[in-house]
Amino acid sequence: MSRPPDPPVPLDGSRLFAALDANGRQRLMRSAERVQVGPDEVILREGEVPGHMYVVLQGDLQVTAMKLDGTVTPVGTLRRGDVFGEIG
Repeated sequence: MSRPPDPPVPLDGSRLFAALDANGRQRLMRSAERVQVGPDEVILREGEVPGHMYVVLQGDLQVTAMKLDGTVTPVGTLRRGDVFGEIG
C-alpha cells in the first residue's frame, strides 16, 4: 500500500461520521493516514486481528472468503463511506 495524495472527500458519505459537521470531518481527514490499494491487493485476511479502521473514500472493494478447498468466492462489496477493520 502506498500513500496517495489527499482526496477531496471529507467523509460525508459515511454514516459512522454523519454526526460530525463538515469542519469535524475535514479535521479527521487531515489527521488520518490515507492509503491507496491496488487491484487484487489484500487489506485484511480472514481471521487476522485488524490494527486499523478503514473507510472507503472512493472506488469499490470486493470482500471475499476462502472455502475449505482453497477457492475464493466473493461475498460482498464495500463502497464509498463504508467502514471496516478495527472499530471497537
